Amino acid sequence: MAAVHRALFVIMGETRAMKRKDLVKREISHTLKELCKVQSLPSITVSKLCSECGISRGTFYYHFLDILDLINWTAEEDIFKPLLADIETWSYEWNGIIRKCLQNLYDNKEFYCQAVKMEGPNCPNEYFKTRNLECWDIVVKKYVHHTGQEYDETTLRFLTQYTSQAIVNMTIDWAREGMKTPVDTLAYLFDIATYGLYRTTRGEPMS
Repeated sequence: MAAVHRALFVIMGETRAMKRKDLVKREISHTLKELCKVQSLPSITVSKLCSECGISRGTFYYHFLDILDLINWTAEEDIFKPLLADIETWSYEWNGIIRKCLQNLYDNKEFYCQAVKMEGPNCPNEYFKTRNLECWDIVVKKYVHHTGQEYDETTLRFLTQYTSQAIVNMTIDWAREGMKTPVDTLAYLFDIATYGLYRTTRGEPMS
């Protein structure tokens, strides 16, 4: 029994430590977004960010490799974690999950309109493309399994890559141009654009 209590104590301690770590990362991310409202993202340095957060450079580098790593982590929290959670409880109508992703981007417009213009190794656009492809791979396979259709891996991969690349590239362009198209309009256009894939994975004839 004592061993069980010790194990539980260790687990609780690790959980608290993880929560503290997550809170620090969220604070750094939030501060970066706030700074983007008053200055350009490329001009924000680690030193400036640390000063605003009241943390040391060592603390920043304990959590992130650099500013680009922070941007990608922020996108993971804002977009891809909620997207994966939605996929888990998904009702097999994907236009809704696309709209939610667009809305999450728009709610942080000042940040993401600049983030998509950042360049360098591990730049946000490459991260967006990789994670979006991984998410759509789950969506398409889950939907095909739900409808009972059978496709070879080459066909499935093509369908997934085609849809993923079209959506992420158009979304990046939308952000680069200042997100001028309303979220509902863009979500509707994506719905139309993916309708062929939707019908195909449902087993409906394309005529």
